[in-house]
Amino acid sequence: MAGRTLLGLLALTLAGCALLPTTSAQRTDTLRIGALAPASGTNAEKGDSVYNGVRLAVAQANAAGGILGKRVELVTGDDQSSKTVAPNVAANLIAKGVLGIVGNVQSSLTQEVLLKQTQPNGVVLISPASTSPIFSDPTQIDHGGWFFRTIANDALQGKALSAKARALGYQKLAVLYVNNTYGTGLASVLKRDFEGAGHAATLIPYPETSQPLPSYADILAPALAQSPDAVVLIGYPGEGSVILRDWIVGGQLPGLKWLFSEALRAESFVDNVSDKTRLEGSVGTAPHLEGAAYERFAQAYRSRFGEAPSLYAANAYDAAMLMFLALERGKEASRIALKENLHAVSDGSGEAVHAGELEKALEVVRADRKINYEGASGPVDFDERGDIKSGTYVVWQIRDGKIVNTPETLTP
Repeated sequence: MAGRTLLGLLALTLAGCALLPTTSAQRTDTLRIGALAPASGTNAEKGDSVYNGVRLAVAQANAAGGILGKRVELVTGDDQSSKTVAPNVAANLIAKGVLGIVGNVQSSLTQEVLLKQTQPNGVVLISPASTSPIFSDPTQIDHGGWFFRTIANDALQGKALSAKARALGYQKLAVLYVNNTYGTGLASVLKRDFEGAGHAATLIPYPETSQPLPSYADILAPALAQSPDAVVLIGYPGEGSVILRDWIVGGQLPGLKWLFSEALRAESFVDNVSDKTRLEGSVGTAPHLEGAAYERFAQAYRSRFGEAPSLYAANAYDAAMLMFLALERGKEASRIALKENLHAVSDGSGEAVHAGELEKALEVVRADRKINYEGASGPVDFDERGDIKSGTYVVWQIRDGKIVNTPETLTP
């Protein structure tokens, strides 16, 4: 009887093991990568950009015969623009065996996912959108080499916004910013750079929420009380529209000028303002995207999704492509191989292969030649902290109720 019981327990144990999620390294037919972005909440519009950028990269990889001879499978998760939800969704992706994750959009969510899930579990996280300088400082976040990003950090964008404000002749700024790692990082760089030129900038935070508040009038009031030359708004489209509506309805300082951060470069931000004409001529900054590689990417994106790519799509595409090349260079479908080969495929010293040239890139890597992947979003050469080494920003403007890029670029 005891023997039968022991055999029964052994059978149950083996059956339980069979039900555990397998990693891609254990699978023979596919390898998995994850995309973690908001499909709901205040930043939902940006999630589509991330998902579609990765989807395009996966489609191109599979059309080229797969990676390491395996078909690539994409596993997606909605972080709901929530710091409490995001780590749980990341845990689910990890349990499903993803080798790496492209995400998140909001820096505060990225920080939670990185410290609570991806780093402890040895999973690479490449953000296409999180720009907070906090990730560049090992005294604030020691990520152990498990974090990368394909977008420049806000130590550069803060200087770009400051330069544009000075060029417009502004002497006094009120800076409304979302009180999270993204907002505080960008606002502090902007203030430091702007005041270094002998000007004044007053910082006014507002709370981060997964859904916009009904009104931000109480937060807007102290900014307007400064009688600034302009207000800089650093935040996300959901709450940004409400803040602008509060200003318009309130009727105070009707001729006030506004400057916007890159996360507000979204049609929904403008569409949801009650009177678009009040925003005419307002400007913002965003990472600059142009050139032959970007145009190839944009054409492929339009062909697949029937629309032009929006902010972060190219960065997400590049993140996935770098994962594929790193895995091929590592010659195994494992999380450690991905981590240890990302610098090698993007260090700027190898044979240049551009976005849209995946088959050529795979040929170079499989021949054990040095490669330098040049992305759809621009150069993506990583430094020792996983940051890209340079960034150029375009000045965008609201004209006739639409967002358009101007010819002006800024390189801090």
